Amino acid sequence: MLVKFVALKKIFLLFLAFSLFQGAFAQSPYLPLNQDFNRGLQKVLYSKDDRFHTSIRPYYLPEIEKITRYDSISRLLWMYKKTAPDKKWKQKAWDKLFNMDVVTLYTKNFDLVVNPLMNFGVGRDVAGDKTTWVNTRGIEVKGRIGKAVTFYTRFYENQAAFVGYVDYFIRKNHVVPGQGIPRSFKSDGFDYSNVSGYINFQAGKYFHFQLGQGKNFLGDGYRSLILSDVSFTNAYFKMVMNVWHLKYVVLYNQYIDIRSGIPEIGYPRKYSTVHYLSWAISKRVNLSFFDAIVWQATDTLGN
Repeated sequence: MLVKFVALKKIFLLFLAFSLFQGAFAQSPYLPLNQDFNRGLQKVLYSKDDRFHTSIRPYYLPEIEKITRYDSISRLLWMYKKTAPDKKWKQKAWDKLFNMDVVTLYTKNFDLVVNPLMNFGVGRDVAGDKTTWVNTRGIEVKGRIGKAVTFYTRFYENQAAFVGYVDYFIRKNHVVPGQGIPRSFKSDGFDYSNVSGYINFQAGKYFHFQLGQGKNFLGDGYRSLILSDVSFTNAYFKMVMNVWHLKYVVLYNQYIDIRSGIPEIGYPRKYSTVHYLSWAISKRVNLSFFDAIVWQATDTLGN
């Protein structure tokens, strides 16, 4: 065990050393659908000083940067650590691991960023008299090709034990809420994964197109009656036009019902087409129109 620990420590130090000498920084063009992460930003976007299409999420970073400095707002979420003035390398290492992109590569026509993703937690279900925990490891890759193409992907591998009512729901429906199909892990846990990503193409000044596996949110507020972020990721194709004070979105989605079906054969599918027009009438008033069609891929006979 000691030999393995020393070997892992050497690999980590080499990885950290490589990371610290990568000075460039790149961002994904779309911000994550995270209410806590975007709360400070929404205070600016919903202000009376600018016109912004707040009901269409994820937010598009180039549009945000036209009205505010996103980097300054994102720094409010940094984890700060005080270090001695003569230990600046410790501060750089801390920021690189917890606040900044870890591995970055920047050239004239190509950007590449790689980050580890981790989430560890433990708790206690008093009513069920059991220990709850989560162990998540993942990786995030994002970048740019030329001036028009950007890409993003992330993968999570999870093991977890949940409180009683969530555990009951999972065993009954064979679905982890907001995640995917679980597998049994030890006596009371579950193993499940999650992957999302997209390729985005900026077609001139007013149009961009996106093909991906992920989530889209239409509507203002914490939840949406049109298209929300509580479900699992789904395949989609999105076209966006943004001109004058109008923003128009055409969104095609494919959904899979993983509660039924046979893994070797397939799962029931349905599709939707959504048209959404947002008009920023003034800095205080935003009016939206939409229509949506949802249909099954096949009928009960498989036609």
